[in-house]
Amino acid sequence: MEAVGIGGEKLIEFRNSILKQKYYVELFALAKKVLLIARYLNETEESHETSYYKEMQMTLKALLSDLEREEVFLRHFGETTEFHLILSLLCLTHIGSTV
Repeated sequence: MEAVGIGGEKLIEFRNSILKQKYYVELFALAKKVLLIARYLNETEESHETSYYKEMQMTLKALLSDLEREEVFLRHFGETTEFHLILSLLCLTHIGSTV
């Protein structure tokens, strides 16, 4: 019996397409967290000396580091696949300028 399904280059193209969407959603979710925490830290009237405020500062610092790492990863992914950064709604140029 002959094997049926996607194979070869089409399988790689399909896999990369699915991965692109996965990475894009993960980056978008990460950027959302960074923006929400940064907004809280900038706009809260809460004392900057509370343990929660300090915890959010540390969380933001860690998330910014994660965001930078994800940006580097996606740039590499874009260089090695058919993933075109310019077509992304969440442009990595904008993400990189915030880190």
